[in-house]
Amino acid sequence: MIRYVPGVEGDLALAHWWAALAPSGDLAQMLPASRHPLGAFLDYFRDTVLLVEVDAEGLWLAVWAKPWLGSAFIGIWVRAGRRSRRALPSLLAALHGFLARWPALIVLTWVAGRRGLYEKAGVTFAPAPIPGLIDGRPAWLGWLTAEGLAGAFPLAAPAEPEMTQDRPVAVSA
Repeated sequence: MIRYVPGVEGDLALAHWWAALAPSGDLAQMLPASRHPLGAFLDYFRDTVLLVEVDAEGLWLAVWAKPWLGSAFIGIWVRAGRRSRRALPSLLAALHGFLARWPALIVLTWVAGRRGLYEKAGVTFAPAPIPGLIDGRPAWLGWLTAEGLAGAFPLAAPAEPEMTQDRPVAVSA
């Protein structure tokens, strides 16, 4: 996996990703509206651990952890066309790496149907959504622990993500 490093090269790669996200509708499912302008999008990732995978078509997986108190908020994006079990090895490696650093990862979702997907991955949710939390819509707050992840994926051995590069993210069109 490649770790995003802020700077000219890394920021240009994120701007390229943002340019693909905005018209696809994925941006609205990833971040609140206040983070949709390019400057706010780039600012969001400055103090965030962002791991990505790329292929010939560009960035296809992004997994991030934004530290908060003794934990981190996590986010996951998989490019359309790669949203299948093929993404699991890289995704699980990133989550195991984050859980080695933080005892629990915080999940926040306001997208219909996404809660069930997260629950299948071992996320535990509060019993009710928080009213009006994200852009006036209710949002579900959950958390993922190493035990929850192991229960959902018992055959996936915990391992740090293999960092092939710790450099500015380079993506192609």
